[in-house]
This record gives sequence, C-alpha cells and structure tokens, in this order.
Amino acid sequence: MKKIGKEYIYPVIAGCGLIGTCLGICVNVAGLFFTPIAADLSIGRGSVSMTLTIYNLMQGLIGIIAARYLERYGMKKMVIFSTVLQAGATFLISFCHSIVPMYLLNGIRGFGSGMIGFAAVTMMINFWFNESSALMTSLAMGFSGIAAAVLSPIISSLIDGYGWRFAHMVCAAVILLFNLPAILLPVSLRPKELGLLPYGEEKEKTASETHEYNASFLLIFLATAYGTLNSFVTAMPSHMSGFAQSRDLAQAGAMMVSACMIANTSGKIILGWLMDAVGCQKGASLFIILVTLATMSLYLSDSALILILSAAVFGLSYAVATVSVSAVIRELFGIGLYGKLYPKVSFITTIANALGTSLIGYIYDSASSYDPALLFLAGLLVISFVMLNGAYLLKGKRNS
Repeated sequence: MKKIGKEYIYPVIAGCGLIGTCLGICVNVAGLFFTPIAADLSIGRGSVSMTLTIYNLMQGLIGIIAARYLERYGMKKMVIFSTVLQAGATFLISFCHSIVPMYLLNGIRGFGSGMIGFAAVTMMINFWFNESSALMTSLAMGFSGIAAAVLSPIISSLIDGYGWRFAHMVCAAVILLFNLPAILLPVSLRPKELGLLPYGEEKEKTASETHEYNASFLLIFLATAYGTLNSFVTAMPSHMSGFAQSRDLAQAGAMMVSACMIANTSGKIILGWLMDAVGCQKGASLFIILVTLATMSLYLSDSALILILSAAVFGLSYAVATVSVSAVIRELFGIGLYGKLYPKVSFITTIANALGTSLIGYIYDSASSYDPALLFLAGLLVISFVMLNGAYLLKGKRNS
C-alpha cells in the first residue's frame, strides 16, 4: 500500500468525529440516561428507551436521502446544519419535564444524524478510497466504540454528581467538538469536488470504466438479507448482562459486556485489514464462522471464563454487521450503485437491530431462558453465511 497523503486522511478524521457523535454519544452513551430520567419523571424505563428507538429509526430513514442533499449543498453546509440540530436538540432535552418533548427532540437529532451519520460517512469513505476502503471504513466505525468507552465513565460521573440535565448539556458540547473536524478540515462527499481522485486510482475513469455492475433482484435480495440477518444478531450483546444472570453468573455479566465492546472496536479494524488483504468474501466468511462458534459456546457453557471469552468473540458480530456489509455491497455492485443501494440497506438493518432486541427479550420471557434465542441466532448466522457466498457465486456466474 502506497503512502496515504494528508488530504486523504482528513475525510477519515472527519468520519471518526461524525460517527463518534451519531453512534458514540447519541446511541452508545444514551443508555446511561434511561434510569435517572425514568426516576426523575416517574415513568418506566421502557418509555425512556423509546427515545433511542425513535432516534435510530429517524437516522436510518433520513440516511436514505442523505447523499442527494450532501451533493446538492456540500458536505460542510450539511454538517453545520446537522450539528445545530444534533447539539441543539441534545441541549434542549435537559429542559424537558415530560417524555413527549423528548420524543420530538430525539426525532430532530436523529434527522441531523441521518444526514451526516452512518450511511453518509460510509459512502464518503468508499468514494474517497478505491484501495484500502475496508480498513478506512473500519477505522471510522470503530471510533463509535472508542468514544463510548472514554465518555461513558465521564458522563456517568456527571450524572451522579450534577444530574442528567447537566450531563445532557455536556453531551451537546461534545457533539460540537466531535463534528468540528468535518467543518474545519477540507473534506467533501466525493474527492472530485476538491479536484482529487480516489486513493489508489491513477487517472479519472471514463463513463465506460466506472465501477458499476449490473444488479439482479436476486443479488440485491441476497446482499440485503445478509446485512439484515447480521444486524439482527448484534442485538444479543444488549442482553449479555441478563444472560449472565440467567446462568447464575451475575458478576460475569459486566465482564461479558466489556469484552464484547472491546471486540466491537478491535474487530472492525481487524476485519477491515483482513478484507483488504484476502478479499471481502473470505474475511467476512471467517468472522461469521467465529461468531457462530461463539454463539454455540454461549449456549453450551456454564463456565464464567468461557462465557467471557465467548462474549469477546461474539463482539466480532458488530464488525460483520457494519464493515463487512459496506464492503460486500461495494464489491458486489460497484461504487456506481453503492451510493444508491447502501443507504436503503442501512435503513433496513437499523430496523432489524431494533426488532432483534425486542424479539430476544420476548423469547426469554416465553421460555425463561436465552438458550432458544441463541439457537435462533446461530441459525441466522448459518443462513447469512450461505447468502453471502451465494451472492458471490451468483455474481461470478453472471460475470462469466
């Protein structure tokens, strides 16, 4: 890999900041506020957790049209506009004394995050990098876990010492800080807007040379189902603490969650490097096999140590559901169709994750055990493995 110039590093830095806001602060840290807000407003935690559901659904829905507006108005204008929505809504939540205004404000900041969040950042990096796109995507995606790991104890201390309202004000300030690189650095959705070529591309391609492949309905279905099933699987870590309690190993629950979150970040970077080295199909297939084995280990074991190690390996599911889905869609359909297909797939996978969290809970309620849910997830992983390799087999046949 040739040396990457600083002009290509800027979009990655900007992407890290935007992901740190949209996922790190607004999603991964959001759970810290559920209990204190519920206690303060005298409502159930389920009612408060609905704020995150609204945020995620709005972010995924707006992500479908994000590229259109980013190209029309420019990256910087949209980042400034979206930052005002994100930080402003977060700040105003601190003044709410009922849950309904919180629902509205989370919808507003979800709108802002959808414009410059997960789908937009992934598209930007894929437009900027013809080579090493998987690794660069993984670096940006991994920042959500790093931001949450650093901020969680700080925000938790602020809530304990000064209350959830003041902590929300601090989160608004952090959003401004994280989004600042995308505002100040020379970045755009596509490198050609700054007179540059994608990294790894020696000359500007003609219309006949652009990477756009013919996409059949079956190929689109296989790729979408692959992403949806793996996004569904990532709902399990939110139940890790409850799973440990169901095995009478409550003290291991926190360690399982921590191990899973460490793998969330490190796994994305490892998978990004691996897919660039050996190809998307092989790299993603290996990770799916590892996550399937970890799922069966969780099902079979009652040892705290083995469960913690299994949870760490299970954390690789985050990399499969994010980095691999982005890379696979780019490789199957080309960069020309990527910008049209990926936002739609991202929205569907967001819904799948939200539904997965609830369904796993309902399975436990009906069976008084997480074992049926684990077997169900193992089955989904096997199906996703078949769909991934079936998609590549179908593409190979179409090309031949």
